[in-house]
Amino acid sequence: MPERKFTTALAQNPGLASSLASTVFGGLAGGVLWCFASVSTRYDTDVLIIPIGIALGALLRWQGFSGRRAMFCAAASTLIAFAYAQYLFSAVRIAQTLGFPLREALFKSGFALTADIAWGNIHLREGILLAAAIVLSTATAALRGKHRP
Repeated sequence: MPERKFTTALAQNPGLASSLASTVFGGLAGGVLWCFASVSTRYDTDVLIIPIGIALGALLRWQGFSGRRAMFCAAASTLIAFAYAQYLFSAVRIAQTLGFPLREALFKSGFALTADIAWGNIHLREGILLAAAIVLSTATAALRGKHRP
């Protein structure tokens, strides 16, 4: 039986389902990573969105994304990471304020309250860092050169 070879054209053109999955799961993982790194230190970790955005762009390139799709997915993934991290930061604030475990604060506080707290804690600095992270993630995703299919 002849051996089937994996074509590079297929590897460079992921489908819609894999684009959505990579974008959403990469963004969620980036948000959790940022939150865990922030909770374990006393320093201001707002700038961590920039290396996370670059890493998300590089991950999409590594997965075979290219062109506009790679750039769009990188920007969306970085935005998801930012939004999810802000949501988790709000849940941590609620848990610390009320003395609840984090899991209980996540499930009992409700989306509306947690989202309002997250929105209230976003300032100009975070907006500028998010914009820089999106630009750098899309630039990383758009890089030409060798990538792993």
